[in-house]
Amino acid sequence: MSSRSVTLLGALGFAALTGCAGIGQEGGSAMPAVKPGPAQGYNIHVMAPHKFEDGTVHGPYHHHCKPISPEILQCLLFESTDPNALLTDVEYFVAKSVSRAHVPLDIWNKYYQ
Repeated sequence: MSSRSVTLLGALGFAALTGCAGIGQEGGSAMPAVKPGPAQGYNIHVMAPHKFEDGTVHGPYHHHCKPISPEILQCLLFESTDPNALLTDVEYFVAKSVSRAHVPLDIWNKYYQ
C-alpha cells in the first residue's frame, strides 16, 4: 500500500470519526459543552496516612484537593482511587497566616505543631 493510500485512508477515517460526533443530535451539531461543576478542579492528589487521637494510624487515604482561595485547600478523601470509591471525609488546609491568629497558643501547640 502506498503512503498516499495510507494518508487518504487516515483522512477518511478522521472525517468519519469527526462527522459521527453529532449523530443523534438535532441538526447534527456538535455536543454541547459540559458546564463546570463543584467536583472540577481537584487536581492535587496526595496519598497519606492519618494518625488518630488514640495513636493508631489509618489509611493511607487519597486526598483530592483544590485551592478555594490563596490560603485554603479543600480536599476530598477516599480510601482508594476506584471510580466508585466512597467519600470518607473532607479536609481543609489553612495557611498559618490565617489560622494562627484565631487559635489560642495552647490549642495550637497541642494539635498543630
